[in-house]
Amino acid sequence: MGLTQMAYDWLIARAMEDSDADLRSLVREAWRKFPKTGDRAGLRLLEDDEYRRSAEAYAADLAALRAMTGVEFLAP
Repeated sequence: MGLTQMAYDWLIARAMEDSDADLRSLVREAWRKFPKTGDRAGLRLLEDDEYRRSAEAYAADLAALRAMTGVEFLAP
């Protein structure tokens, strides 16, 4: 289950209004009210550059692991 930015914003506003609110219920309500659609992309908490750098670091880590002797990657 993923949230859209609109759902996240709505959720945070409701949670801040009532600190005793049932967060699971609020998450489900936010998810239903603001589903992912063509015009509502998923939540992205970081800037695009941070996602890019993270992907590059992950790719470099995988390349280093693949280069290790005795390491075999299994494909699903």
